[in-house]
Amino acid sequence: MNSTRQNFLNHVSFKKPMPVRVPCLTTSVKYLGIFDYKDFYSAFMDILRDKAYMKRDFYFAEKLYFEKHTQNPQEGDSGWIWWRTAKMEEGTKYIQKCIDVDIHTRFIKRIELMAAGRKIRPWKGEVEVNFDAYLMLDPYDKWAKHWFLKHVHKLY
Repeated sequence: MNSTRQNFLNHVSFKKPMPVRVPCLTTSVKYLGIFDYKDFYSAFMDILRDKAYMKRDFYFAEKLYFEKHTQNPQEGDSGWIWWRTAKMEEGTKYIQKCIDVDIHTRFIKRIELMAAGRKIRPWKGEVEVNFDAYLMLDPYDKWAKHWFLKHVHKLY
């Protein structure tokens, strides 16, 4: 009886197959100056929608939005935004393109400026945007579970 249990345990895998992550690009951009927070946010979101990383109507990729307000005027406010976006490669369901965008704002505060004869209230501070682009191979484990493709998956 013990040998049959050992045979069973040798043939059954309790590990769930995981998609393979292939790193592509990791970079960051830092800006220190005056900016319009609402325009920056919506323009960035529009770029990701135009590239089909976000769906127009119902998909919202924002996983974290956090603001820290302080009373110290020298320190200013800070905030974090995390976006996790993904789209399938055209023509195949094996490759999924993913971009993780982390936006960190520091030392931001409202200022008043005169532009074109009217007063505007933009933000002044530091914005750092971190990009992490990668490919996910077999993201839904369809190849790993298929009777023939699981052997090709190791070669692919």
